[in-house]
Amino acid sequence: MGCPAWLEVCAPAREQRAEVTLRLPPWQELSRLVAEAELWDVADALAVDLGSDLGVVDDGATVGFPEEVGQPDGALRLLQAHLGIIVQSAALEGREGGRSPYRELPRSGLLLVLR
Repeated sequence: MGCPAWLEVCAPAREQRAEVTLRLPPWQELSRLVAEAELWDVADALAVDLGSDLGVVDDGATVGFPEEVGQPDGALRLLQAHLGIIVQSAALEGREGGRSPYRELPRSGLLLVLR
């Protein structure tokens, strides 16, 4: 991708899912090094490789996923705590106060929704 990146995997004991974090430089630095389309292409490829159905875009201020993610409107509550979310389209369907996707990640079919 042309910039430093760190990939962290946290798989707590007895958990069905692992949490994977891709850490990148601050946006001011990153935007000089990588085109935005390339950044989302990398996120899309990572989602496909990991079989992901949920992700967040964050500045490091929030850690982890709240328990209500699987509940109705859970994705929208998750968006309130992060800069953005990466979700399946079903997570946004029929939700009052839903957000319009910023873009679809074409390989994974996931939607990027920014706050």
